[in-house]
Amino acid sequence: MTSNQVMTPDTAAVEKDGYADVAGIYDLFAAAQGDDALPRVPAFAALAQPGTRVLDVGAGTGRVALAVAERQAHVWCVEPSASMRSALLAKLADRRPLWPYLTVTAGSAPGLEITGVFDYAYLAGSLQFLSATDRRRTFAELAAHLRPGAPLALDMVEAKPAVPQVGPTETVVAEAEAGRCRYQLSVTVLAATDDSADIFYRYVAECDGRRSVHQMRRHRYVHRLADVRADLIAAGFSPATATGGASQPPDPTEPLVAWRNQ
Repeated sequence: MTSNQVMTPDTAAVEKDGYADVAGIYDLFAAAQGDDALPRVPAFAALAQPGTRVLDVGAGTGRVALAVAERQAHVWCVEPSASMRSALLAKLADRRPLWPYLTVTAGSAPGLEITGVFDYAYLAGSLQFLSATDRRRTFAELAAHLRPGAPLALDMVEAKPAVPQVGPTETVVAEAEAGRCRYQLSVTVLAATDDSADIFYRYVAECDGRRSVHQMRRHRYVHRLADVRADLIAAGFSPATATGGASQPPDPTEPLVAWRNQ
C-alpha cells in the first residue's frame, strides 16, 4: 500500500476488540477437540451448493466459511472482531485457490450492511450473542436478503435450556498444547436467568515458565426452540420440525434449518 491518506473519524474504524489477544487460540482449541469442536463444520457446509452466494453471520476465524468455500460457494463473511477477521485472512492466505470465494467484511447483526440476494445464510456459534429482540431483527434482515426457498441454519437453539449454575468455581472448557506452551480456557458464571447468563472467561497461556492471562466478560443469551420457531415463522421462514426435520428435540450443537417462504 502506497497511499499516504490521513485517517479521519469517517475513514478509521474505532473498535474495542475483546478478542485481540486470543483470536489465534480458537483454532488451536478446535483442533485439540477434534470431532467435538463447535460449531459442527460439516453440518453447516453440507447445505452450501457450488456457485451459490452464502452469508456467514459472525464468521469468527472462518472455520465454517473455509469449508463452505471449498465447496466452491461464494461466501460473504461478516464479523465484528478485527482480530477474528485477521485470523481468518491469515488462514485464507495459505489457501490461494479459495481466494475468489471468500469476501471478509466488518459488521454485525442486526444492522447487516449487505447487498444482493443470497442462496444460503447461517449463524454458526453466533446466535448466543443476540438478545431475543436482536434475534427477531436479524431474522427479518435475513428474510429480506434470502431468495425464496433458501435455507437459513443456526445452532445453539435449545428445547429445554437449563439455567447454568452460578458460583465462584471455574470450569475448564478447552485446553491445548503447542511446543512448550500450554493454553487453557475456563469460565465462571457470575449471574444467570432463564434468558441469559453473565459469564467471565479466562484465557491462560503458560510458556517456558512464563504465564499470561487474558480475561473477558460477556453475556450469553438463551434461545428456546419454541421461541426461535415462532420468530422464524413471523419473519417469513418455514422451520424444520426439529434439527434435520426429525421429530425429536434438537441437539443444540447441530444446526436447526428453516427455509425462506416462496
